[in-house]
Amino acid sequence: MKHLIALVFALVTAMPAAADTLLRPFMMTDAGKGWSAVGRLDFAGQSFCTGTLISERYVVTAAHCVYDQMTGAPHRPGSVRFSLAQGGGNHQAAALYTDPKYSASTGPRDRLVHDIALVVLSEPIELGAVVPSSGVPIRGTDVSIVSYAMDRVDRPSLQESCRVLARQGGVVVTTCEVGFGSSGAPIFEGQGADRRLVSIVSSKARYLGKHVALGAALDGGFLDLLTQVENDQIASRQNAPLARTALVTDIRLVGDLVR
Repeated sequence: MKHLIALVFALVTAMPAAADTLLRPFMMTDAGKGWSAVGRLDFAGQSFCTGTLISERYVVTAAHCVYDQMTGAPHRPGSVRFSLAQGGGNHQAAALYTDPKYSASTGPRDRLVHDIALVVLSEPIELGAVVPSSGVPIRGTDVSIVSYAMDRVDRPSLQESCRVLARQGGVVVTTCEVGFGSSGAPIFEGQGADRRLVSIVSSKARYLGKHVALGAALDGGFLDLLTQVENDQIASRQNAPLARTALVTDIRLVGDLVR
């Protein structure tokens, strides 16, 4: 981790300074600007993270969120609830999946790269799913973030402009402001209807008084996870052919957004 941060800030010092916007409360009017898919995931009443709806039944978040902080065991799906920031009630999870290569016992870089999970909801939500992107923004790209945290438990905050500092393998480093509870928060590129999900917040770091957010890119590991969930969901439908199930194939993945 020290080597990662050291390299990141070697890059930062060579970049022209640009002002990020400040965090502000998420308003209902923001829901129509491409941020409507963000919500809060509650785990057994013990902890919470930020999550993003990417289809009617799939919510993407950080893998470490789905494990009990005290025991290290995965939470039971029935104890997990998802609620959109724009309202619409609480929705119970039916299944939890993590990146097959994620492990809390691996080194910092591997843990960050694979810190992605999918929460499968028991019922569909027909509001505001966002398109995930398999491309990764380049250094200097302007991005945005919507996140919950300890000081904003009931309503998330929106930062409309922060910057990508670097990509270290599958780790995206940004100037976005995050706190405890922001794990799983979406980092977006683009504007309005063209807004795309490009990274999932995993952790935060601090160097020389500056905050950075570290996120997992949505490339190889995420695609493997989608395939795993799709296969499991197809298998489960064989026993319940009339069940309404959103398949992973309904999720559009846009191509490389590097420019």
